[in-house]
Amino acid sequence: MVKKYLAFFPIWGLEPHFRTRDATVWRYRVLVEAAQNIVGILAGPNGLYFTTFQFKRMGRFLDQMTIAPVDLAVRLERLFQLDQPAALTELETLVAETIILVETYMPTVDTAKAKRRLGWRQSEWQPVVNMPGTDQMLSR
Repeated sequence: MVKKYLAFFPIWGLEPHFRTRDATVWRYRVLVEAAQNIVGILAGPNGLYFTTFQFKRMGRFLDQMTIAPVDLAVRLERLFQLDQPAALTELETLVAETIILVETYMPTVDTAKAKRRLGWRQSEWQPVVNMPGTDQMLSR
């Protein structure tokens, strides 16, 4: 179960790009999936069964966890109340804390792929001079 849910789209690295795009529904979908993945990952070391199908009573479920980031229920709810930059920063922090807990309590689980996405930011596109011998512009 931990391996299944140990996958995150690094939405925090795209935050500046959302300022000019109308992507509210997609952003919330990614937040929901990330929150569910965090719960699914943490269910493993806590010996709990988790499924996203009609998941209800999150607070009660998370209260059973002894291995979890501090104030997990409050912080997950807050992802949907904070302004966009703060929510994405908080999500990245929760993912980092979750990975640390997996490494501590389940050291045989490979967290390398998930860890690589922490701190990732998409670079800005910059125009580059004309390509020699052509009229084309390149960008990085």
